[in-house]
Amino acid sequence: MLLEDIGKESASVYTSWYLNDVDYYGGFEQDELDELFEAMQSIYKAWCLGFAPLCVGGDMESVAVQEFSRTLFNIRPDIALNVAQTIFQSDVRSLLPHVSAPCHIVQSTKDLTVPVVVSEYLHRHLGGDSIVEVMPSEGHLP
Repeated sequence: MLLEDIGKESASVYTSWYLNDVDYYGGFEQDELDELFEAMQSIYKAWCLGFAPLCVGGDMESVAVQEFSRTLFNIRPDIALNVAQTIFQSDVRSLLPHVSAPCHIVQSTKDLTVPVVVSEYLHRHLGGDSIVEVMPSEGHLP
């Protein structure tokens, strides 16, 4: 796929970057991500149990949280760490103007991994039409 073809038909972006920058609030400082990666590497099962409720929204009694936890447990820890590092360290802000497909940005009001301001940033910087819908829900995967 050529750069000019990115986002012409469909695109799925959760955030443009997770790290805070001079003129950008992504929600995390590098030391916070380093701690997250260290926890994944050293205490993976405990990390899963703590991360699942934050990501889904709710407590461990929730069926959705239990299912997401089970999914995390089934991933090899080294692969999960590699995927997390790739996701949390990727900066796609420069690609946003190339996304010309209409976008419906759905954001949870209480997302601990992606702040609401990121949705507004996406809306302002995407190359095509977009709308932002902030849902009164909790979690990154409500």
